[in-house]
Amino acid sequence: MRKRILYIEPFFGVSGDMFAGALLSLLEDKKIVFDALESLSIHSHFSVSLNSVVKHGINAAKFSVELTSDAGNEHGRTLLEIIDVINSGKKISTEARELAIRIFKRLAEAEAKVHGLGIEKVHFHEVGAIDSIVDIVTASIAFCLIKPDVVISRPVALGNGKIDSAHGILPVPAPATAELLKNIPVDFTNIEGELTTPTGAAIIAEIVSQWNSVVSGKMILCGYGAGTKDLPDGPNVLRLSLLEQDADSFLNDNVAVIETNIDDMPGEFLSHIVPELFEKGCFDYAIIPASMKKNRQGFILQVICVPEKLDDISEYILKNTSTMGIRYRIEQRKVLSRKSMKVDTSYGEVRVKLAYDKNSVFLKFKPELEDVSKIAKKYSLGFQQIYSAIVVEISDKLKIRKSFPY
Repeated sequence: MRKRILYIEPFFGVSGDMFAGALLSLLEDKKIVFDALESLSIHSHFSVSLNSVVKHGINAAKFSVELTSDAGNEHGRTLLEIIDVINSGKKISTEARELAIRIFKRLAEAEAKVHGLGIEKVHFHEVGAIDSIVDIVTASIAFCLIKPDVVISRPVALGNGKIDSAHGILPVPAPATAELLKNIPVDFTNIEGELTTPTGAAIIAEIVSQWNSVVSGKMILCGYGAGTKDLPDGPNVLRLSLLEQDADSFLNDNVAVIETNIDDMPGEFLSHIVPELFEKGCFDYAIIPASMKKNRQGFILQVICVPEKLDDISEYILKNTSTMGIRYRIEQRKVLSRKSMKVDTSYGEVRVKLAYDKNSVFLKFKPELEDVSKIAKKYSLGFQQIYSAIVVEISDKLKIRKSFPY
């Protein structure tokens, strides 16, 4: 089993054309993408090209969209109109069309928030133009052809100063870009001008699953997408790398472990706190009884989450418990590969977790205890009795003989 990782390095910003160019540079057969673009209802209003350019000594792919003379003024499209254009592409896969629509919905939500409008009343300006539609659709098609299992990105670089827009002179980053990059790591630079556009911010916000994580694996491909700027201190390019991890690496990742000691809060308050922790994205938690200073009885609250959730969950704990501080650390963990499925039993449908080793060899399974508990109550049977019966049925249905659930 191998895992494909798309690693993004927006060290000089990101825009729609930079994304499209970089993703296309990773594809061997680019004609698939260009043929799919021709199935759009607006295909007669534009043409596309992919050329090699050199930015500060780096050879990069420059994706360009040229409007035809009959394109007219295509500004002011609504989200529904853009969705209709995307769905008109019959040669574009359903997966790619859905990705492009999700990206535009992010843009619409950001614009609506900035301008104080309902999402249905947003009329796109720069991002609604034909070239931006083509940039996003191209990036979506190429991304779905590459099919990475995980997308990891470094922080997004931002410029400074001011830019001219359809709404007048605006600060950098543009308000919509800032809205799109909320809760995303960024690097503020001293470079004048807009390094990251709303289109680029929407794409990266939609596809990235991990931020600023340690990445390891075998480098398969590396590509650069060029922007339109000529920067004095570096290349206006976006670098994308495609890596593969072997089965053993597939089972390793990093987690944040958050802990705090509490000895001055009633234990029943935890019934309010703990459910929220899961809603905020923690993997697991533990409440550990302990003897505190002055021999007071208390507990240690320990929470495990992805590193990206560290600040959000820490803030929640500080706000909703009596503690005055937390401690945290980043740890490596090794986990079994898992998948979930639903199994029909004579008692009803039961969700089941199955675990495999690094060679995809089945090891064990576990019925969801919530499902077993509901069945036990429904039939007025003891939990252990119904659990054992369900395990036997699942073993028979999955043809499991030598392994028993944990």
